[in-house]
Amino acid sequence: MLMKRIIILMAVIALFTSCGKDENPVSETKQGVSLEFVKNNTLTTGQVTENSFNINVVMIWKSDGKDFKYNGISDGLYAYDNVSKTSLKADYSYTNIKSKTIDLPVGKYFITIVTDNTEVPKLAYSYTTFIVSKSDYVKVKKNVSGMASLTYTTW
Repeated sequence: MLMKRIIILMAVIALFTSCGKDENPVSETKQGVSLEFVKNNTLTTGQVTENSFNINVVMIWKSDGKDFKYNGISDGLYAYDNVSKTSLKADYSYTNIKSKTIDLPVGKYFITIVTDNTEVPKLAYSYTTFIVSKSDYVKVKKNVSGMASLTYTTW
């Protein structure tokens, strides 16, 4: 009698666990941005290599329907949106990174970087935009070699 109940219980569990199973489960897709920051290094042979460069602050704003401008350290964590005529705080911010992969929703983004005051370029900043597509990681790379200290340099 006990054995019969155990067999029935196991059959019921097997029935319920098999019901609702998706034979082709939908995999969760990921997308975002892969950031990389480098600086040129000239070897004694004259060959130029790229070395990783530590960025002090990286800030990212979701920018669908917006037109951002960033004016450097004085703006802090805010960028000015020319469409809404307001300053908006960064949606994502990171400190002291050389490279990083960030999962982001699909859309258009505005990114700005600020260097620290220990290595040239000191307290320099730059910004650009990028678009994240579904199931794709967009690569955004910045070589800081051409940046001047204490000023904006185009991406």
